[in-house]
Amino acid sequence: MNIRAVVWDVDDTLFDYTSADRTGMGAHLAAEGLLDGYATVEQALAHWREITDRQWARFSAGETSFEGQRRDRVRVFLGAELTDAEADDWFRRYRTHYESA
Repeated sequence: MNIRAVVWDVDDTLFDYTSADRTGMGAHLAAEGLLDGYATVEQALAHWREITDRQWARFSAGETSFEGQRRDRVRVFLGAELTDAEADDWFRRYRTHYESA
């Protein structure tokens, strides 16, 4: 038998995505001045996770593109009408914190 492919389960198996996301988003929300609207950092992170799960399900169902689900996560989280470029910029700033974590 020839091996034709190897599949890696990266998120939370080989790479601690949950901790990086939690730490990175916490730092990002603090840097953006967005923690004042929540009782705790954990509450803000739980809200982000709920939105992420819903938008990822839309992407998985073929209802939106990968970039579209990212943009919609930002729009829903902020409760703001943002252009694609504005949503992309916000997500890019988050990703910087995430990658640092």
